[in-house]
Amino acid sequence: MLSGALVALHPLAVAQERSKVEQAVASVARAAADEAGCKNHRCGASLGAQFDHADLVFEGLVSRVESRLSDASADGKAPRLPVTFVTFEILEVFWGMVPMRDPGRITIRLLGGPAPDGRVLEVSGSPLFGVGQRDILMVRQNYRGVGSVLHGANRRFRVRGDDVFYESGREVLVSSDGQLTPGLLRDVPEFHEMRIGGNLIKRVVRDTKAEPPVADGPPHDHLKLQADDFRVLLRQLVQRASPSKYRATKHVRDVSRADRFILASRLRQPGRFLGGVPMPHDERMERDAEQKRR
Repeated sequence: MLSGALVALHPLAVAQERSKVEQAVASVARAAADEAGCKNHRCGASLGAQFDHADLVFEGLVSRVESRLSDASADGKAPRLPVTFVTFEILEVFWGMVPMRDPGRITIRLLGGPAPDGRVLEVSGSPLFGVGQRDILMVRQNYRGVGSVLHGANRRFRVRGDDVFYESGREVLVSSDGQLTPGLLRDVPEFHEMRIGGNLIKRVVRDTKAEPPVADGPPHDHLKLQADDFRVLLRQLVQRASPSKYRATKHVRDVSRADRFILASRLRQPGRFLGGVPMPHDERMERDAEQKRR
């Protein structure tokens, strides 16, 4: 009798846990909708602000990564720098309009990549992609420049199986007050190892001196979001989007590696050539914030 009672209670516990997650997702969606249109610098990297600035939010699978040098300007003021083209097979569009040329595929353009001499140009805050990776991205003005993926911790989410992670490889948690927050840093090789040119680059994202102690799970007042939960969150954000957001959204165009492209002065970003790739910007910010809290 007792054993049967315990088994009967298990589905109830699972249902209660799911109910908590669903309520948390709805809470995040409400908070993010309130952040949309926020002009305060403190919300510039929040989920709501990132979504509000995006012309396209989609989930895709990386099928190709190519690089080339940009074209030099006639006056010689715009140098030839490495530019990377990442092609995604589109799995789901949450917001925006996909390119007309091939609705099931999109290629985005990013500043950085391998140079002819074997060095790598790395641009702070610019993500790196590898073939086979699955991501949820927030994209803006892809055809105009080289910064099409929005900057900030909430502009790229990595999907691996049933799980979703931040750019840095940290789990996505939701707090009791309806805010997304980074969880444990998971050691997923495909997040930190990628081929750039002919070289295998390993990105170091762990600082053992600043890394918080590893726990068995999230804090008691935080819940871990699964990939399906995060998809539901984005769909709810779409439902809460304002008419002005819809009117301001621009059609996202595809780019091609064959397109001529001159790096205009307003598009040039600080970068440096490296033999390897440093800690990502968002991960470094998390580390610095943790040091200040201590």
